[in-house]
This record gives sequence, C-alpha cells and structure tokens, in this order.
Amino acid sequence: MAGKAKPPIDRFERMYIPEPNSGCWLWLGHIPKSGYGQFRLSTDPQDRAEGAHRAAWMLFNGEIPDGLQVCHRCDVRCCVNPQHLFLGTATENMQDAVRKGRMNWKQQVRPGLPRGEKHHSAKLTPKDVIAIRSLNINGVEAARKFGVAPTTVSRIRRNLVWQHLGGAT
Repeated sequence: MAGKAKPPIDRFERMYIPEPNSGCWLWLGHIPKSGYGQFRLSTDPQDRAEGAHRAAWMLFNGEIPDGLQVCHRCDVRCCVNPQHLFLGTATENMQDAVRKGRMNWKQQVRPGLPRGEKHHSAKLTPKDVIAIRSLNINGVEAARKFGVAPTTVSRIRRNLVWQHLGGAT
C-alpha cells in the first residue's frame, strides 16, 4: 500500500539550499534553460509544473493575483527565498530589469555579429531597406512587396534594425 503523499511545503523545502552570503535559497530541482526552477505543487504528473519562485510565493505568501508576476529582488533566477520575491505587473518587472541593468544587452551593438545582408537569414539588401524607409506605403503593403513580415518593416522604419545604414530618409 502506497504511503500518503507529502504536502507540497514538505516536498518544496527539500528542494533548495540556503546560500549564507546572499540569503538566496538556491533551487536544487529541475531548472530548464530559462534558469527558473520548476516545481509541481500537486503530486499528479498530469498537472503543470509551476515556476519554483512562483510556487515559493504561493506556499509562503498565498495566491498570486491575476495580472501580477512574481519578481526577484536579488535577480537570481533560481532563488526561491520568499523574502527575495515581490509581486509586480509585467511592466513593473521590465522596469525593474532595466533599472538594474539586466536589459542592457538589448541596446548594445554586438561586435562580430553579422549585420544587414551578411546575416544568414537576411532577405533584404541595403537598396531594399532604403526603399522601405522612403516609400510612402503602409507597412503591410511594404512587407508584401519585399517578402518580409510587417514587424520587420516597422523595425526598419523605426531604425531598430539595419541601423548601420543610418536613419530614415
């Protein structure tokens, strides 16, 4: 006869180790490429695994209101210490990341990265990009004309890609 399933809090508390210098509780369970630990609150293998930091919040603080995320004060993705967690909207979480410098990689020009038509997935030439920036047609029409997605046209026109050609003409 199988024993009674352990409560989630008991199973959870065996899955982290306190790090004495930072106070982080480092997750020892499954951690996919995202770096955020995973934990199944129920013992049913059919139930979805939750982010371990989200599970920590629920186990120690209660439910997560709709529209809010569990954010890290410590910026350690595998930390599950409830004292290092706070609730915030997606916007607040992104603002926190920017404020702490975690989004700087998005603004940096990365040396050595092939740009423009030298990039392996480029569909456009510099001539096409200049035309897209100067044509007086909407983005959907331009996308259709050049065989790219409307978001690509938008990013070209806002100078988010193909920056080495200069801004819009």
